[in-house]
Parts: sequence; structure tokens; C-alpha cells
Amino acid sequence: MRAKNSDYRKNAFDIIKIWAAISVMLKHYIRFSQVLFEKLPAPVQDQNAGTLKVFQRILVTAEFFEPVILFFVVSGFLTAASLERSRQGSGTALGTEMRAHSGSGSGALKAEVHPENRDAESAAAFLKKRFLRIYPELWLSSLIYLAVLLVTAPGLLDRSMLKWAAAQVFGIAYTPSCLKNYATGSMNGVLWMIFVLVQMYVLLAVFGKRLERLKPAGWLIFLTICGVCNLLCRSALAAAEAGDILSAAASAQSRMPVIFVSAVTILNSHNSVVGKVVERLFLPYALWYFTGVFCFRFRDTVIPFCRKYGWLCLTGTVLMQAAAGRLFPDIWSYGYYCGIGEGLCAAAAAILAAFTLPAVRVKRDITYEIFLYHWLFLNLWVSYDLIWSPMPAVMLAAFLCVSIAAAYMMQRIYKLTSGTFPGVNLLHR
Repeated sequence: MRAKNSDYRKNAFDIIKIWAAISVMLKHYIRFSQVLFEKLPAPVQDQNAGTLKVFQRILVTAEFFEPVILFFVVSGFLTAASLERSRQGSGTALGTEMRAHSGSGSGALKAEVHPENRDAESAAAFLKKRFLRIYPELWLSSLIYLAVLLVTAPGLLDRSMLKWAAAQVFGIAYTPSCLKNYATGSMNGVLWMIFVLVQMYVLLAVFGKRLERLKPAGWLIFLTICGVCNLLCRSALAAAEAGDILSAAASAQSRMPVIFVSAVTILNSHNSVVGKVVERLFLPYALWYFTGVFCFRFRDTVIPFCRKYGWLCLTGTVLMQAAAGRLFPDIWSYGYYCGIGEGLCAAAAAILAAFTLPAVRVKRDITYEIFLYHWLFLNLWVSYDLIWSPMPAVMLAAFLCVSIAAAYMMQRIYKLTSGTFPGVNLLHR
């Protein structure tokens, strides 16, 4: 990607990431509070009906712009920038190495770095940074999750934990069979996103140079293909849930050939192991991540537009999201994970806000740690029946505070090992 415009460093992405991280925590907590509310005795339900309504309003706010989509878009923009810096750094390093081997004469000044070698080294440097930021701390969090289980639920653990341990090596979301009925029923319900991002990073490293050569028309075709893949995954999932492949193929929601629907339905069936694997692949989510990459690629156009018309467009995006969600809810929300319309609005809001809001930088970004650790406390809250305690609003506040404090503490601990694990931020730099 290009090095013309460094103005992209003046952004509000830190604010957006914090908002998205807190929104994700709120979503998970309130979603489980709604499920558990139905199991409360009638008198307790009556007592907490007002609190439930407040929770539901908070949930609507947290989901107005889908926070996971915000993360994908922000990650696409910032990791594209990281790849560019890796390319520039590797070119300098290779040039220095060649001059060292060529001597100090005029021949050394004429030494050139082969573009293929530079691209390969920059991709390797980029992936190394991503690996060192993600995996060491993810493994540490897995050990902490295991330690908490050994204290709080030792009688539940069995040999299925070995499969879980193997999955954690790669950061794959997996809940062992012994914990299917424990608390939320998930060991860590956000790891799927981490593993999807890892796949996106690999794709960006491998195909980043080719994407850089694409003109706007080529990008439009590429992003359209990504959008079609998202819709095909959603249609296949709908067919699997309906259990009627033939009628699904003939319906207005799915114009795909029966053979294709049959094949993809088998892959996406929630009841199959293969289906679980497909749900964790990059394909349904590529549109949002590469929208961020696209915005970085054409940042010399995107950023001045945002700075000039940002508030106007951001207001229009909010109004469109609010109106379309009410007027065309089925069409607007149709897509895998979230509707294509909803996702495009969230993507536009992320980029517009980044270059319209004040460029505030957070000294210590703990969004990755919030993602890793808040589910640990969610499991404890559910396991010990704290969500609908006598003061549910206070327990929600306590959950947020404890999760954020733990994330801050774990990052401090992680930074102490920076000499061993010299990482960079998951969604930044």
C-alpha cells in the first residue's frame, strides 16, 4: 500500500475500539440475563421487570452499530497500515544487509533489493508481529481459564479437556464436552473472532501486494464477491436450520442450485463437526475486514472526504441505520452474522468516525485483553447466579469493572515479559 499520506495516524480508532469492546461485553452479559430472566420465579420477574427493560435499551444501543463489525473494519485498516510499515522496514533492513555484504564502495550504493525478496520478508515480519501479539497472551489466558476451573469446578473436568488444550495451541474456539452444561455452555465464546482475524492476517500477508494493484473497479468486484459469499453462507445456514433443502433452494432467499445448497448445507449444519469448522472460517466475514483494507488503500481520497463531510455523512449513516432497520427489517438484517445493510452502515460509521472525531490516542489499549478475559467472569457470574442477584444493575457494573480491571492487570503482566514476547497491539500499529 502507498506511503503518500501519513495523515491516517491522526485518528480516533482507539475510541472506536474501546466502544466496541465495552459493547461486546454488554451484549454478552445482557443476552444471558435475558435467557436467565425467563427461568426466574414469577415474583422475582415482576420485581426485576424494570431492570430488564433498562438492559434491553442498553443492548439496543450496544448493537446499533454491530461492534464485531467495527472491530473487523478497524483491524483491516490498521493491519494494512502495519503491513505497509513492515514492507518499508524490511526494504531498509535488506538494503543495509546488502550494503554490508557488498562493501563500502560505489557498488554498494547501486545494490538493489529484489522486490520478491522484499515482499516475502515484509510479509514474514508482519505475520511475526501478529503472532507474537496474539498467541502468547492467548495461551496465558487459556492457562488462567483452566486454573479458575480447577478451583471452581474441578469435578467437571475429564479427558475432553485434552482436545480443548490442543485447540488452544492454534486459538480455535472449542468447548470440551464436559463443560457443555457449565455456566454459559462455552469455554470462551469470543475466540472464534480471534481465529478469524488470524486467517485474515495470513490472507493479507499473502495477497496484500496483489490487492494493492487493484483499481477501484477491481476492488468493487472483489468486495462484491465477498458480499455474495456472506449471503451464500447465510442462505446455506437458513437451509440447514429449516431442514428442507429443496424448498430452501426454491425460496426467494436462496436461488442457488439444489446441489450447491445441499453441499453447503451439510458443511454449515450446526449438528456436524464440519459445520463448526466452517463457521470459524474467514469467508463469511471477509467483506468487513477487507472493507477496512480498501479504505486504507485509498486513504488519500477517503480521509480528506471524511474530514470534509464526516459529520454530515455520519449523521446520514445513523439515520439510515435507524430508519432501514424499522422499515425493511428482514432485508436490512439478512446476512451471515449480521445483515449486509447493517454491516455496511457499521463499516461506514467506523471509518467516518475515525477521521471525524477528535484524534484521541489511548496510552494503554486493553481491547484485546477485554476480549480474552471478560468471558471468564461471565461464566463465573452465571455459575454463581449473580446476574439476577438482589441488585442486578450493580452486578452489571461490577462485571464491567472487574473485567476491565483484569484486562488492565493482565496487560501489565504481559508487558513485563516484553523482552520475551515483544508484541504489538492486536488491532493497532
